[in-house]
Amino acid sequence: MRINSTIGLTFLAVLLCVSRLIPTIDPTWANLTPVLALVIFIPYVTNKKVSYMLPLAVLLFTDLLIGFTVINLIVYLLVAFMITLSIKTSDWLITGLVGIFTWHVVINLFVYLIGDHGATLAQTYIQAIPFDFRLLTSTMIYLYLFSLMIPIRRERIA
Repeated sequence: MRINSTIGLTFLAVLLCVSRLIPTIDPTWANLTPVLALVIFIPYVTNKKVSYMLPLAVLLFTDLLIGFTVINLIVYLLVAFMITLSIKTSDWLITGLVGIFTWHVVINLFVYLIGDHGATLAQTYIQAIPFDFRLLTSTMIYLYLFSLMIPIRRERIA
């Protein structure tokens, strides 16, 4: 990896960390981060190793600052799934939609299973719709912006 790539990835990691920490200061920014968009987009512009390491390292680092729960393990698995899906497909839009739908189903299932809020599974899914809609919207917007800023390579880097 060249020095410019290292500086760029470090800068990107810092920006992602900041974007994950902003909602701890102002909760109105919750679910509006570019993290999942990057998870889906990064395999198009870098190698597999970086595609997995950068997003997972950002999540782990910020979770250590924000707080760690059992749900975080599920999040890491879903992120790895989305990266793998993105590597295997050639359409970031489809990957984004499938990824967010999978996120909604799996994360909220575990919220229900682990939670003690007394809601049914259906109520848990319904209550999560506004949050996950924000996540879907922000992910799609960031994916579109990434696609404008960074030309997608026709051939992926191995």
